[in-house]
Amino acid sequence: MGRKKTVLFAIDALYGGGAEKVLIHVLERLDRSKFDVSLFLFTKCGEYLKKVPEDVKLLFLFKDPLGSGNALVRFFRLVLRSLVIRLAKCFPGVLRFFVRLPMAYDSGVSFCEGVNLLFFAGLEGSFARRVSWIHLDLRRNSFALGLREFSRVLGKYDDFVFVSRGNRESFSHFFPDLERERLHVIYNPVDVSGILRKSLEVENIPSSPPGRFRIMSVGRLVSVKRFDRLIKACKMLCANGCQIELFILGSGPDAPQLNRLIAELDLGDDVHLIPFQENPYPWLKSADVFVSSSDSEGLPLVVSEAMILGVPIVATRTVGAGEVLENGKYGVLTDFSELALAEALMGLYREPQLRESCKKALHEALEKKLLPFSATVESVERIL
Repeated sequence: MGRKKTVLFAIDALYGGGAEKVLIHVLERLDRSKFDVSLFLFTKCGEYLKKVPEDVKLLFLFKDPLGSGNALVRFFRLVLRSLVIRLAKCFPGVLRFFVRLPMAYDSGVSFCEGVNLLFFAGLEGSFARRVSWIHLDLRRNSFALGLREFSRVLGKYDDFVFVSRGNRESFSHFFPDLERERLHVIYNPVDVSGILRKSLEVENIPSSPPGRFRIMSVGRLVSVKRFDRLIKACKMLCANGCQIELFILGSGPDAPQLNRLIAELDLGDDVHLIPFQENPYPWLKSADVFVSSSDSEGLPLVVSEAMILGVPIVATRTVGAGEVLENGKYGVLTDFSELALAEALMGLYREPQLRESCKKALHEALEKKLLPFSATVESVERIL
């Protein structure tokens, strides 16, 4: 057997989002007889931090600026982190003064579109090959770095991986000169059997009153997910006499304003923000419908998970949702408005037979392995 290949993944932090979840899945399942795996975090924090496998060498630049320490220490952590990122945006090479890697690596993988893209651009010579993993639909989502900084670092990468064909096309719209053979599509690996097994675990899930229509959504509480749009759509349903209950599972910086919106709309009895759940699958399985209300999705992992559990789906027409739902074959796609979401939910609320036909289509497709999100970690290994 030949020498193991050394690979270093990098991501800004391990917050409770879909991309971070996929990364943990990959780290857990990469063949250790082939790969020696390391992970670099710009900031050592996030809900998935405790999920990093013990044999993965963990490197980081900053401790959690909101973690331990008194207020002054936390303030200086925030200031230092902000200064380093600002410098790196203009001069990526400055990172070599802050980061000391223990070795040179065969491959470096920037797993999202944030400041970790700067990491590999600024540490030339430390990687034989560099790969950028793109999760965003760049036409509908603002660049994490800004278009100018993003363009500046692209030349440092050898290959690009996209989570859907749609987000590859969005990327090519901005960067048409990159050779097509360097642009690879790998759907998010999904553990179908694990999701089904975990959905049967007993969780402390509140039961809805009889006759209540349970709407579920899952995701990090950030602006691109547009949970405000979903909450306003639910207000429309309530105003039309629908007996509904909305659960949004996730944590994030938008929690305070979402709570204010719920209070302003007098939805305290109908809309519930539930903090990040390590096992969201029993919650998902309990739903009458799952909703993705995002402005942009490269490939929404939780939509795939809801499909596996046979839950009817309503989703805004993002490139990722459209692709995984096969343009409406496996779910209802809507325009980007509260009214469109409300009308789609109203249809499922008032027509139980429509919900049952959605469940039947998903069940048959899963049995025949027709659902288009069955990428495996072996696909990732081939790229590495």
